[in-house]
Amino acid sequence: MTIRLLIPLSVLLLMSCDIDSRVTVDPRPSPPVLTSVSLAPSLINTAGFPASAAVDTSVSLFVSIGLPTPRGTSVHYELIDVDGATVTAGSFRNDGVAPDAAANDSTFTARARFSIPAGTVGRYTLAVTCSGGDGSPGATALAPLRIVNTANNPPAVTALSLQDTVAVPSGDVPNLVRVSLTATDSQGAGDITSVLLRSVRPDGSVAGVFPLYDDGSALPTPTFGTVSGDSIAADGRYTLTIPIFNTTQKNTYRDFLFFAVDRSGAVSDTLRKRIHIQ
Repeated sequence: MTIRLLIPLSVLLLMSCDIDSRVTVDPRPSPPVLTSVSLAPSLINTAGFPASAAVDTSVSLFVSIGLPTPRGTSVHYELIDVDGATVTAGSFRNDGVAPDAAANDSTFTARARFSIPAGTVGRYTLAVTCSGGDGSPGATALAPLRIVNTANNPPAVTALSLQDTVAVPSGDVPNLVRVSLTATDSQGAGDITSVLLRSVRPDGSVAGVFPLYDDGSALPTPTFGTVSGDSIAADGRYTLTIPIFNTTQKNTYRDFLFFAVDRSGAVSDTLRKRIHIQ
């Protein structure tokens, strides 16, 4: 689902200057300086947004920024999503044409339109820059825009496939343990940020936490330097292949705990299975 958002933004420009009469004044204009940024609201709750991809929604926000205002100052914005991609960019205006209220005052205004995928949560960033009439660059100011969903449901993990025992090899070739499960999320597969395995020793200490992959075994994973063993990418089935070497302790076990985490930080129920090492 995509959601259309309408964002009015306002820029407040303030000028102050104190000149010592004993100092020679540089005739070149000083670059504008951004001093403050605020958003209202700074948070969008998507809980009440329609679930259908065919429905658009508009939301309004306001941004005010204080800075000195050399003649010819221009102000620009860029909105960056949770993945670091620019979703929209544009310029503020100060000409009295809507959405700007009055021409040539201390308030610059803009309206930005962008779409946000359904199920997206996290932090967007509004980056505002300014420049003087001679092109001299000013600083960049940042303001966060949080996207939350208070009606968020945690993901779920099901259909675990894992053998009961594994033998420690006598030679140099490791035996392989392949584990797979299905992870789902009512907000969509894109809401799942990680599917994890926590390995616990008999004394209760954690041997390690390892990610499972839904990558179609495209590339070696950083976990063990081998492919994950996943059959089909992006099908909701997550897999990890664990090598068991001849140095592994025999006649013991590990408790494997599996869970998924979504963009809101919600954690699924845990699947637990014990594997015996012989």
